[in-house]
Amino acid sequence: ASRYINQVQTGDYLTASVLIRNNDPQNPARLILRSTNSDTDNIYFEDNHSLQDLGHGWQLLSLRGHISSVPATSQMECLVYYPGKKGIRVQSLSIKHFGERY
Repeated sequence: ASRYINQVQTGDYLTASVLIRNNDPQNPARLILRSTNSDTDNIYFEDNHSLQDLGHGWQLLSLRGHISSVPATSQMECLVYYPGKKGIRVQSLSIKHFGERY
């Protein structure tokens, strides 16, 4: 699952969260927020530790990032990466984009 955020500018603040069920503690799912050209402009955020247990095997994984420079394409991508081997469920990927526009 991935989503794109357009018109990202310097100073913007992005938050993302996703629900994960049956996460593998040895190879946990990662929530990634990166520019669509992250190899060039080095705008990359990742987290797999900010988990909140919700019960019945569900966890809420959250991530936030402050944009210090404009991405080359003014676009960011948010995605869930899972390196584990057992099956997990992912749902409700939510993204919020805050910024001042004049």
